[in-house]
Amino acid sequence: MKKLTFAIAAAAMIASCQGAPPNETILTQNCLALMENDPEVTGGLLAASGTTADKFCPCYATTILADETKIDLHKEIILKIVETRQANNVGVEEAVDLIEDMIERGEVDSFTSEQLDGTGDDFQDIAGSFEENGVCPVS
Repeated sequence: MKKLTFAIAAAAMIASCQGAPPNETILTQNCLALMENDPEVTGGLLAASGTTADKFCPCYATTILADETKIDLHKEIILKIVETRQANNVGVEEAVDLIEDMIERGEVDSFTSEQLDGTGDDFQDIAGSFEENGVCPVS
């Protein structure tokens, strides 16, 4: 998890110094960090869809890139989930619950609970495509 966190931090540093890394790289790295060491995600979402994080996350990034309105929101929300997981040593679901509490208290105001839920729905939709068709919904 620490290696992925450092990779995300390095990407942010590159962005400030030499231009932003491609959104695809950021989305993929954030997705991998999100899923790392969470048995509920790997044993649930990924197992049910018959894929692995290494296959799912690049597909996730490509799918989100296909809808420009989702790119910045997903980058922000997934990074917040990763940071919350690390800060509290919890899984994805617990981190999402903590973030929902932060939204209610006004500590997070850059996205709404509905947007947070929508991000989760996007993950479910992509996993559903893998489960039904065995392939990424965006080629």
